[in-house]
Amino acid sequence: MEDAMMHVVSYGIAGGALANVVAMVSKPEAEGTEYDGPSVSHCSGQEVRDQYEGWEPEVIDLLKYVENPMKWAIHQLRPLPTYIDENVALVGDAAHGMTPHQGAGAGQAIEDAYVLAGLLGHPSTTVDTLSRALEVYDQIRRPFANSIVDGSKLSGMMYEFNSVHGENYEVLGPAIERQWDWHLSSAAEMGHTISCNFQFD
Repeated sequence: MEDAMMHVVSYGIAGGALANVVAMVSKPEAEGTEYDGPSVSHCSGQEVRDQYEGWEPEVIDLLKYVENPMKWAIHQLRPLPTYIDENVALVGDAAHGMTPHQGAGAGQAIEDAYVLAGLLGHPSTTVDTLSRALEVYDQIRRPFANSIVDGSKLSGMMYEFNSVHGENYEVLGPAIERQWDWHLSSAAEMGHTISCNFQFD
């Protein structure tokens, strides 16, 4: 497909009885433009296969077995400068909607909730100190979650050889592996520690 970058992800589900197939067709040049189409729509198996004409036989064979495919528009928020405004806080996709290339969106929303619960349940949090508690939430979650937004986008670019590494496999492989280093740290654990030990002014 002209002017499109593509990749396919497949993994077993239902105890290996079924395979989930994610066939991505990216248009980097469309980033930042207005999209007024449906977020989700049905498409035919032939439409999916047409996108991958000329690909490896393994991909073509896999796509022959795709039943009832759905077409999803992928959206991403630009990293926000803050997740809070006085006594209001954004969480989940409202704060850091991201591409699915690291499978991290739901997990990041759970970390938001975990950190907020620790802070809002802290004995020092009252109506008078609520805005301060939310500032702490913003300080903990925003840098971390925004980095995952950026990282997920970069991972997708790497999967499609559209990063600075191009098709240099010797560099690209380790670079993709490093994209998952954030799993070794946990903003939720940091938030729990701070919420348990922080005294609000």
